Amino acid sequence: MFHFFRRLQWKLTLSYAVVTAGTFIFLAVLLVGFIMLLDFQNSRRTYDSMFWTKTGFQDNIPYLLNDRTALQDWLERVREEGFQQGDFQSYTARETLSYANTLVRGAPIYVLDPRLNILASVPVDNSLLGKSFDRSASGLSLEGNLKAALVGDKNYYAQSSSYPDGSYVAAFPLRESDADPVAAIVVYHFKPYTFFTPANLDLYATFLIAAILIMLVISPAVGALFGWLVTGGLRRRLGNLSAAAQAWSQGDFSVMPGDKSGDEIGELTRSLNGMAEQLQTHIHTRDELARVEERNRLARDLHDTVKQQTYAARMQLSAAKNLLASDPNAASEHLDAALQLNRETQQELKLIIDELRPAALQGRGLAQAVREYAERWQTHTGIQVE
Repeated sequence: MFHFFRRLQWKLTLSYAVVTAGTFIFLAVLLVGFIMLLDFQNSRRTYDSMFWTKTGFQDNIPYLLNDRTALQDWLERVREEGFQQGDFQSYTARETLSYANTLVRGAPIYVLDPRLNILASVPVDNSLLGKSFDRSASGLSLEGNLKAALVGDKNYYAQSSSYPDGSYVAAFPLRESDADPVAAIVVYHFKPYTFFTPANLDLYATFLIAAILIMLVISPAVGALFGWLVTGGLRRRLGNLSAAAQAWSQGDFSVMPGDKSGDEIGELTRSLNGMAEQLQTHIHTRDELARVEERNRLARDLHDTVKQQTYAARMQLSAAKNLLASDPNAASEHLDAALQLNRETQQELKLIIDELRPAALQGRGLAQAVREYAERWQTHTGIQVE
């Protein structure tokens, strides 16, 4: 079962699947981390806006409650121009003022007493002074925010409500010091300097999580399919090389895999084709040298034995011819010597012929003997014989 996974195509396919899934997981983690960082930054900026706007009101309104005219003038100036360095009792940096001056320009500001009656407001509306504050004047129900403000703690998020556009309406308690009771409640609108966050962030987060889970299931399959398709070409090209190498091992050099691509496999294919051509040329050269060497050996054997014996027999025959009339007995001896040389020559020729036509041919014929010899030679050398 696991034999398939040892093959190159399966290894590459699995690597594509793992890399695809790993890359997606990495990108998803980065995205989630970025969203978390963005949400943290937004929460931090929102808190800083709440803190410094309240501080600006906290450091002034409780001390102006006995002078309604001064309180009204100060509220109008803050509404139009924003907070200034002198509005804060403690040291404020430029960044502090930027957080404090996040009031929504043109939005109303109300100062309420602990019984939630209006003490001052901008824009000025004398008909509202001394009357109970309308809980829905801001477009949102502030009943819960006002109850939280009357507690007097610093639970900013319980004392404020948000609008879809990212702005807030707050009802913060004010006092001269933490040990004093609530002197007044300020109701105002502010919009923190935050990155854009959709109002339905929970819906987006749910969709993102669902998309991540779906992609975690799909991405390995997509990566595996892509890897299988991409590695199919590699498998075919390597298969062609393997088939050619198998043919070359059997002596068939007519198989030449074609690969014109410029990558490493293409270069390897062309190098192996060149090697096969050189090997084929080398084998042919060896065959030619072997044939030439065999011819030279036969020539030496014929020269050293048969030719010498034939020449000696000729000399004996010449001597017998010259002595035939005058000394028949001597001529007969020379003829016997010539016959002996002839028999020796015949024996030598038989030995040479046996080397050319070995005993394996006896009773089998040349074709069968050559076929058997070729099979033995092919088995021994591993080179195919046709």
